[in-house]
Amino acid sequence: MRVRLDIVLFFNFLCVQCSLRKDQQYWKDLAAAELEEALQVKWNLGVAKNVILFIGDGMGPNTVTATRIHKGGETHRLAYELFPHMGMLKTYCADKMVPDSASTSTALLTGVKANYNTVGVDATVARGNCSASLDPDARVESLAALALKAGKRAGFVTTMRVTHATPSPMYAHSAARQWECDAAIPLGSEDCKDIGRQLVEDWPGRDLHVILGGGRQSLIQNATGTPSDPISAWACSRRDGRNLIQEYIKNKQTSNLNYKVVSTTGELESVGSETDYLLGIFSNAHLPYEFERQTGPEGSPSIAEMTEAAIKVLQKGEKGFFLMVAVNMTDDKDTLIVVTADHTHTMTINGYPERGSPSKHDGINYTAIAYGTGGPGSIKYDVREIDSKATLVRRSPDEEDTTSFTYEQIAAIPLDENRPHAHLFHTVHEQNYVFYVISYAAKLGVFSAAPTLTSHIIIYIIALLLVILSIY
Repeated sequence: MRVRLDIVLFFNFLCVQCSLRKDQQYWKDLAAAELEEALQVKWNLGVAKNVILFIGDGMGPNTVTATRIHKGGETHRLAYELFPHMGMLKTYCADKMVPDSASTSTALLTGVKANYNTVGVDATVARGNCSASLDPDARVESLAALALKAGKRAGFVTTMRVTHATPSPMYAHSAARQWECDAAIPLGSEDCKDIGRQLVEDWPGRDLHVILGGGRQSLIQNATGTPSDPISAWACSRRDGRNLIQEYIKNKQTSNLNYKVVSTTGELESVGSETDYLLGIFSNAHLPYEFERQTGPEGSPSIAEMTEAAIKVLQKGEKGFFLMVAVNMTDDKDTLIVVTADHTHTMTINGYPERGSPSKHDGINYTAIAYGTGGPGSIKYDVREIDSKATLVRRSPDEEDTTSFTYEQIAAIPLDENRPHAHLFHTVHEQNYVFYVISYAAKLGVFSAAPTLTSHIIIYIIALLLVILSIY
């Protein structure tokens, strides 16, 4: 994951510090207001007709802290931090303490912890073991599959490739997250379908109502690159001559279904209410960062625009929907929204920074906020002539625009949730616990016959009557 910290650095950070209130009453009033808010929280025991799950890749507590400071200062609260219920998730996977996006997303979407780098399979499948991943007993069912079985609509929105490790556990089963297209399948593993084929050919992928994201070069051979959308050397490129987008179209036409395939913002905006199936592939690899993307009709859409289009298609279902993204445009009473991350990154607020924050080592300022996963750009030294000698000198952030989006920094996951059965997130949980809460709240899978609020009330009334009868 390319790390760019799009937050203010040292000086803006200190300005926020200077603006903090120092009077006692301010802090007392702030705490009293929050306590009153907490006392007003009520449990929603209704059935979650709709479920929206947002997974922020690498969006751990440290990145959220930086975002909060950038947006409004230390006392600011982000929208999802106002949700009435919160828990923490333990993100280790079956075979490693530090997981990856494939294993963590598998835990979130299927309720089973998996091995590092594997997708939609249990821990009996070792990384790269094709034959083990073909065992039906090793394959795990996703929330999207359960939603479709329950008659709901299902789909996902992503700023990554649609075959990437985070969305792929919704529909795929693979011994390696890298097997996104045929070119990545190693010799001896040809019996395993690549993830792109599973999305278009197999259930539940082929029946997903919404698929929006990037990854064109993994779906078609000879994808065309442009200066604004180049062919990515990091992503898999098809070599088998197949065009999976055309195969998607043929499948929908053969089944006589109302569908739309789009590739630009303008085309996405033209999607009407008659559309039942929507496929949008907007880039060869991941979608561009928000500050980089072309915002016109020929460019790629924002995550908000994709989500709005997804809701338009999914909300037509009478029994509700499951969507893997987060928005705030649905009914509070019957929509469960869960905001979480798959894992975090090593961002720190260095030391106890004061004004200027010069390093005791060389007297040069340093940025107060930094990621510890920097690449080549994180080594910031210049060669300067000092006393007639070439000397390495650390570059001062004073000499650069540290607020630029392109500035490269020197080099437990939060869970926020709202609405039906959100109170079930209340402490430190295993990451796969999210699957079970969502299944219970939406009455999916083994919980399809679980008691509803009405049945709970009936049970309580019967129990009360029995107590009264026993007294008299």
